[in-house]
Amino acid sequence: MNSYFKNNQETNNRGYTLVELLVALAVSAIVVSGTLAGYTVFAKQYDVLNKKIEMDRDVLKVIDLIQSDVAMAGYKFYRSDITFNPSQSITLTSSSDLLLLFDDYDRTGTLYRSLIRYSLGPGYTSASTGATRFRLYRDWRTCNTPETGCDLASSASRYTAGGQGEIILDKVNTLTISTLSNKQVGTYINEPQLVKFILNVTAAKRGQDESEFITKTYDFISRAKNVSMLP
Repeated sequence: MNSYFKNNQETNNRGYTLVELLVALAVSAIVVSGTLAGYTVFAKQYDVLNKKIEMDRDVLKVIDLIQSDVAMAGYKFYRSDITFNPSQSITLTSSSDLLLLFDDYDRTGTLYRSLIRYSLGPGYTSASTGATRFRLYRDWRTCNTPETGCDLASSASRYTAGGQGEIILDKVNTLTISTLSNKQVGTYINEPQLVKFILNVTAAKRGQDESEFITKTYDFISRAKNVSMLP
């Protein structure tokens, strides 16, 4: 009995052979390599997704602002005795320059006629890619003589810096604006009821291990909701 227990104890204390250790090491290396490769792929996808979400968040804020302004286009306060020129409610001066006219209240509660302009600024060269980029501006203006009409020449910017107004979006590649669904009857006849935007934007930062910046096109339509503009 003593000899049996002694031999059994020696067998249990023998440990791993060199071959067993090498096999275990090889298997572990394969598992670790696979894990690292999978992590790299998922980390890259996660980074790209974050860049797209960040870009979507910035652009959606701009889309909400544009849709809010277009919805007000053509609105005349019913108690105001100042005439309103329907043909100036939505004016597309170029494929990247839009004017919207409507009555509004300032922070003091004073009624005034507002002219909103969306336009692209001058192109600039991106320091990261060398490509030409643009900035989207929103200019908030007050009409000087609304009773005789309102345009850029007869209005004043509410921004102290003047110019094209406030930058609301950077790294714009292209912007195409078009008007749709002209009204068929009424005072606002032939005035567009819909404004379509096609906006192509580049992400602010390059994705992980990406040779190029992420770009995305946003295609959306805004409707003028003033009762006078509806069918």
